[in-house]
Amino acid sequence: MHGPRTLPHNLEAERSVLGSVLLNERILGDVVALLQPDDFYVPAHRAIFSAMVDLSEEGQPADVITLEDRLRKRDELNMVGGIEALSKLADRYATSHNALAHAKLVRQTAQLRSFATEARELSSKAMDEVEDVSAFLDDAQVRILEVSQHGERSEYQSSSQILGGVFASIKARLESSSTITGVGTGYKQLDELTAGLQPQDLIIIAARPSMGKTAFALNIAQRACIPRLRSAELPEEERSSLVPVLFFSLEMGPEQLIERILCSEARVDYAGVRRGVLTEKGDINKLVYTAGRLGDAKLYIDSNTSPSVLEIRNVARRWRNDKSIFPDPSKPGMIVVDYLQLCRGARDRYESRAQEITEISRGLKTLAREVNCPVLALSQLNRAVDARSDHRPMLSDLRESGAIEQDADVIMFIYRGERYLTTEATDEERAKVEGRAELILGKQRNGPIGTVHLNFIKRFTRFEDPAHDGMRP
Repeated sequence: MHGPRTLPHNLEAERSVLGSVLLNERILGDVVALLQPDDFYVPAHRAIFSAMVDLSEEGQPADVITLEDRLRKRDELNMVGGIEALSKLADRYATSHNALAHAKLVRQTAQLRSFATEARELSSKAMDEVEDVSAFLDDAQVRILEVSQHGERSEYQSSSQILGGVFASIKARLESSSTITGVGTGYKQLDELTAGLQPQDLIIIAARPSMGKTAFALNIAQRACIPRLRSAELPEEERSSLVPVLFFSLEMGPEQLIERILCSEARVDYAGVRRGVLTEKGDINKLVYTAGRLGDAKLYIDSNTSPSVLEIRNVARRWRNDKSIFPDPSKPGMIVVDYLQLCRGARDRYESRAQEITEISRGLKTLAREVNCPVLALSQLNRAVDARSDHRPMLSDLRESGAIEQDADVIMFIYRGERYLTTEATDEERAKVEGRAELILGKQRNGPIGTVHLNFIKRFTRFEDPAHDGMRP
């Protein structure tokens, strides 16, 4: 029968690091950038390194004599083996050249110990009754992620160091034929204002019901991931510009969503297809060809009807880490959440709905930074906009707007005047607004605001630039 196994450690690497500092205390600063006292497995080594760090912070030398004095004052001298043990460390190594390599070995074994400890605790907790499985799994992922990042320090950089990367980025943009630096939306004026949807940004699309929020979000997703032609016919440059899209459809099932995308892409009357009627000759051929293009797209749909923000983050992490979807992890994707108010917070109860929306909003912004993708979230507007004579939305019309307005990097409002037409409207009044839409850029943290004019083709559930750009057949 085997006894309990010893946690991972490297005694010789620990001794080498301590002995190297005693040989050349100038390397202590570089070692401290890699290690903390708790990274040492042996308690005596931990105490010695802690004393070294404290002496250095006080501006004192970290040699055998000063260490003996500090450890005696802490009543730890006997525990480390006295001055004889300190002297042996100092005499053990003839050079300190390999100190940083050995420090990395100490950090790696500390990571393995942390992983073993976390895994043991999580396993024990999982064997007990878990009240909220989603919260437990999210906590487990966060704890494991923290272990993988153990010892990584964010370091300051001088302006001269940063400038090199900045100019490399500027040069790449100048040499590129495209002005889009993020994920393109396919709408010319919108891309000019935003340079595309930027990785790590939370983008809110807000509107009153029946304005076309879902249609617009789908149109952006379609243009991001569906090839203009079948993949075999598509030039490599266009193929490489497409990005994977993860669509959280909280209102519609996956089949309904795909049917809607199919009709929009093929420009086939969606209402007719729902009734089982094709209104134009050649519609079936359009649908078949478009189905081939859609089959080539990296479009992924999650149709959980009421996910928590933790569940959304769990799914998004797995999607982002899937190498079959992202063979090049530096390439961004895009995440769409339709829509924010149908999500749940991480907890069962909140003092108010506004508090829950705050947690959802912050969670989506955190997700955007974590997976390095733009997150496009749809949001409802309150009824105040309907009561005004000018029904164009503004930031204060967002439901529970405080957190959303603060967390979002970009906020867009969809306004279609025809929704407010009454039965008494004249033909002239109808002609002015029917089929016309305004996309109001109410906030852009790193760019201008303004209004983008679009056409809305209702039977195809499709928004287009006023002068069609020819990007789709």
